[in-house]
Amino acid sequence: CFGGVRKAYTCYIIDMKIQFGIDIGGTTVSIGGILDSQLVFARSVWLARGCKPMVEQVIKLWKWGMEQAGDRQVDFSLGIGCPGTWENGKILPGTALNLETYSGEMDGFNLGESVWRHLPKSWVVHVQNDAWTQAKGGITLLSHSKIPCKWGYIGPGTGLGGAIIEVTSSRMIGPGIVTGK
Repeated sequence: CFGGVRKAYTCYIIDMKIQFGIDIGGTTVSIGGILDSQLVFARSVWLARGCKPMVEQVIKLWKWGMEQAGDRQVDFSLGIGCPGTWENGKILPGTALNLETYSGEMDGFNLGESVWRHLPKSWVVHVQNDAWTQAKGGITLLSHSKIPCKWGYIGPGTGLGGAIIEVTSSRMIGPGIVTGK
């Protein structure tokens, strides 16, 4: 987590401000803005593979999202879901091959820090496995009446990923187990 001290696997369920989320998939990069559990804007573009082009795309989408937000309040937190297995903010070797332009390019890449350098310093960037963030988003919308709870998720896309996550009685989500390639 950059710009803050929150651990990457923990978040609070909040609906007061527009929340920004970016999904980096195998073929597209998408942004969505959520306000009070409703999608208020969304956009997708074709994925540009490679570290630098991917960061540039994320920043362009973030700027577009800020334009869409207009005068509405935003949560100064950008959540990014990205393929790969993550440890200490970095992609572990050989786990994000579909994002590379050459072998090993993504190994050890710190996407969160690279994006955060281009944002206002009041923003916090969270990067997690894309399947885990998709599961977490679903839990946020579906679990309001069933707390605490545990959920399983399988997410087909360019690859197949999955996660098992838990919502605690204090409405915190985490930690989770991520599987898949």
